[in-house]
Amino acid sequence: MHYLIILVFVFIISINNSFSQSSEIVSNLKPGYYSGEWIMYKSNAFTDIMYRYSDCSNTEDNFFHEFILLKVVNKTDEKIQVTWKYSTRYDNKRVKYAYEENRVNVFLNAKESKEGSCDRMDKTKLKVFVRNKNHKTKITDYKIIGFREVRIN
Repeated sequence: MHYLIILVFVFIISINNSFSQSSEIVSNLKPGYYSGEWIMYKSNAFTDIMYRYSDCSNTEDNFFHEFILLKVVNKTDEKIQVTWKYSTRYDNKRVKYAYEENRVNVFLNAKESKEGSCDRMDKTKLKVFVRNKNHKTKITDYKIIGFREVRIN
């Protein structure tokens, strides 16, 4: 618990409010926590990134998956591109991704937001697999690496 408090404190201090600045954002996610409310993950003068855990199970299709859904909000009056890569660990084992497989690119118009959904055809990459509820393996870490915001003219 003390580690989590220190981690959150370091996370808050490390947020850099500079536009087009890169930084690493460390996860403070809580597996198995379901809420209809979005939880702030990163916020600066230009964007908000929020998350929530969702039980995306569909018993008719024998689909029993949990996901972290992400929401990105453009708070500016300009069109922007938000990019990052992510790293994940499942049962504390790092996942190795193919080149650019873990890159997320989100284009947002002024004051626009985009969010992941439980839709299995969701192609936004704003959805992170947590676990199949029928198996023990589950996500133990998710990090956003190299977060970057760029104005688009």
